Amino acid sequence: MLRSALIVVAVGIFLGLLGPYGSYLNPGLVARILYWSCCALMGLGLYAGPVLLMRRLGVIWHGPKFWVGMTGLVMVLSLLQTLITRDLALSVWPDLTSRLPGWGQWYGQVLLIAWPSVVLVTFALRYRNRPAAIAEETVGQGVPALVGNETPPIRLADDYPRPETIFALQMEDHYIRCHQREGSRLVHGVFREALLRQSGCAGLQVHRSWWVARKAVAGWEGTPRALRLILINGDRVPVSRAHVAKLREAGWLDTP
Repeated sequence: MLRSALIVVAVGIFLGLLGPYGSYLNPGLVARILYWSCCALMGLGLYAGPVLLMRRLGVIWHGPKFWVGMTGLVMVLSLLQTLITRDLALSVWPDLTSRLPGWGQWYGQVLLIAWPSVVLVTFALRYRNRPAAIAEETVGQGVPALVGNETPPIRLADDYPRPETIFALQMEDHYIRCHQREGSRLVHGVFREALLRQSGCAGLQVHRSWWVARKAVAGWEGTPRALRLILINGDRVPVSRAHVAKLREAGWLDTP
């Protein structure tokens, strides 16, 4: 939170120096910097809470429904931010009463700053919590080790295919693409839990974002620096250099 506050204050200082929406005409550089810094801090307190709550509830990137809901939430909260910032502006510059933009224009200006800021923070949280790092460490047949009673944070969707029908799993952000003989299917969930679901099937994790069933491998091509597995359905799966030795030890590279 301290780091977030410092970043927001830095943004407020930048806006104070820039003077957007005609605020550069308001007297006093220090007053402008203080005004925009206070507006930014109030925005942090107003918008961050709901976003973090949605993240904790595990619904922060569930497709179009999330983005529509988030946009609606920002629009509602911006009404309050409009009241706060307009009142603050009149407190700092009382002589502006007759020259302030109308309520609708002020609300639009608030929204033009708030919505992109919330989207940027959402993507930052999304990137920071990518499950790739979680899926990197594996044990046994490519299943990540869990600590204590730790459980995957997001359950797999109900339409997850039967494990024995899956040729390969491919992590795509907060979704898993399940490659099968007849094609592929995109399922919402965490890659780690998908690996756990596949623990009863012979296979290995060959890349930080790929798991392959042994029965699906028809051959391989390339060199240890750029190795790819060829699946019986024609798909080609990249193998990271860190996993080449594991595949060779398991006998997957015995025949080209």
